[in-house]
Amino acid sequence: MSEALMTSKWLVSRKHNFLYCPVEKVASTFWRRFLHQLEYTNPMRSPFDISAHHIYSHIDTNTSVYETKNQLAQLLHKSIKLLFVRDPFNRLFSAYVDKLLAPNPIFWRIWGVRAIQQFRSTPKGGQAKPACGDDVTFGEFVSLSVSPVGQLDHHLMRIVGLCSPCYVNYTIVGKMETFARDTGLLLRHLDINESDLHLDRMSDDVTKDAVEDSVLDAMSPTWMNKSLGCISKDDVIARIWRKLQIRGFISWRIDPQMAPENVRDINGALLTDLLKMAVLASTNRTELSIQKSQALLEAYSTLAENQFDSIRRVYDMDFKLFNYNSQPEELSPTRLAEVKHTGAFDWRKKWDLTSIL
Repeated sequence: MSEALMTSKWLVSRKHNFLYCPVEKVASTFWRRFLHQLEYTNPMRSPFDISAHHIYSHIDTNTSVYETKNQLAQLLHKSIKLLFVRDPFNRLFSAYVDKLLAPNPIFWRIWGVRAIQQFRSTPKGGQAKPACGDDVTFGEFVSLSVSPVGQLDHHLMRIVGLCSPCYVNYTIVGKMETFARDTGLLLRHLDINESDLHLDRMSDDVTKDAVEDSVLDAMSPTWMNKSLGCISKDDVIARIWRKLQIRGFISWRIDPQMAPENVRDINGALLTDLLKMAVLASTNRTELSIQKSQALLEAYSTLAENQFDSIRRVYDMDFKLFNYNSQPEELSPTRLAEVKHTGAFDWRKKWDLTSIL
């Protein structure tokens, strides 16, 4: 059985008999932090008390799965096994916003360049733009995601391929859509008190995390130098801002409005403070939810019908096994044809949603 499993990505706390299969873009950073705190703190502390940067920059052999075939069978038998899943349409959209709309020269090179080279038509009588990958469209990204090459990337792979739910009887299959409820269920299995983890402040912790994570790498000297080979510093800041607007943390009504000299002098700490102030000023929860949904609709309205067919084909088992609708009404051709485009992905211009409110 172990030969069918991608155990190299799994994480384990042997002393707590807890096994987790990470799925990128399905709160995997949270669960990596959770497992670290479960393993190393007593009483267990909040996952947000350990930085995401620490988790990804340190290889922890204690929580790696290295068991032999027979040992793995025993581990699977005695462990509480966790898998979190997400609607494939939302997972793809989240990956695009987080890795390509955001200033991320690493994924521009890995995904953007390849998608442009493979799926962008060369202008008649000319050549396609030398690829930094920064201007890859959602449609080009989707085409890459559903291609054989894309399905080799664990960020884009089907969950059934990553975590083998047909072979592993998971104790809990949680969903992003019911995250708080399903997390509470896991804590009861592990005999952990929710109050010890301060899950009552999770919303604030998630927001703080999203802001700091959006700035940390993007404004670092290494990434900034790479980004400036493709776009301006103004664009770096505008992309960070728009990413947080699309994710529903900052209102579409709030713009950075920075003078050129301020853009030149701003660093990561100052930008983080500015973003946090914008988050605090974004109090209309209804509008924040609307702008998240609107951005997703605008992205999917750019796809051809055969691209939807490819998504349904490639992620077919994810839709079926985890009870997600592969043909949601809001993504039907009729509904998408009616979508008003508000410029959600034109980060150089102020986002204006007045036409849909």
